[in-house]
Amino acid sequence: MGGTVDWSEACGNTVVSFANLPEWGVPNPPTASFDVVFWANGNVSIENRSVGAGWATPTVTGFSPGNGAAGSYVTFSSLIGGSPTYPANNAIYEDSTSGTTSSFSSATLTPSNSLTVN
Repeated sequence: MGGTVDWSEACGNTVVSFANLPEWGVPNPPTASFDVVFWANGNVSIENRSVGAGWATPTVTGFSPGNGAAGSYVTFSSLIGGSPTYPANNAIYEDSTSGTTSSFSSATLTPSNSLTVN
């Protein structure tokens, strides 16, 4: 299959790294990599995301509290520099049917559902 999942901890923050994960069911697949950071203050970030050229299947990037939460569809790149707040217990996500997702460096969600995108 390929790819790795690893974690590290420093200063009360935990980083889970997903590296070179291959697209499922594709010969000579492109890969995707990203980090999820769990901050000591309760924030959660998606950082260092890259999706290899040629990724063809749908992708979803975002945050969800689980339990079948209602969702707010966003395009992360359109939110760069802003900090909108979403309803509590709402999922916040971006999806793409072509596998191509918007370009952003990081997306951070606070416990109060305020989203900051860089």
